[in-house]
Amino acid sequence: MSMIYQLLLNAVFMSSGHFLVVATATSIRTLSIVNDAGTDLLSPISGFLRAVGLDYGTQPDRIFWGDVGADTISEASISRLGIFIRLLLQRLSVPDGLAWDWIGQNVFYTDTGLNRIGVVNAVELYHVTLIATGLDEPRAIALDPVAGYMYWTDWGATAKIE
Repeated sequence: MSMIYQLLLNAVFMSSGHFLVVATATSIRTLSIVNDAGTDLLSPISGFLRAVGLDYGTQPDRIFWGDVGADTISEASISRLGIFIRLLLQRLSVPDGLAWDWIGQNVFYTDTGLNRIGVVNAVELYHVTLIATGLDEPRAIALDPVAGYMYWTDWGATAKIE
């Protein structure tokens, strides 16, 4: 079973300090990496088919993931009152990579099945396809929102990072 790990340093999460967000195929967990390392800070988020892409945002605490089993991108907003899960985008094919733009409140994603890169605004839920040609198998995606740069990998016949 493949797992995606994202280490978040110097993050404050419900006053817990350092933690690790882990997506397995059927759940997302937040694990302490300091005191009581490996213990869940929250109840695992579940109820999806196959979570792969994962990102985290602060202010408020949010976790974003792509579900390649349901062909969706979702968000979990976390507060002291609990966890609220919201569907951001559906009718995708294989939403493999995700990157959170905390400045514009956007989730950028790659869709390996449709060979495209798109963005969905997490506030107003509008969606735009950014790149729909010249991609063979887009996968990982990363952002530098301050500088305005987006980077992605393409695992197709000619593998590349752009």
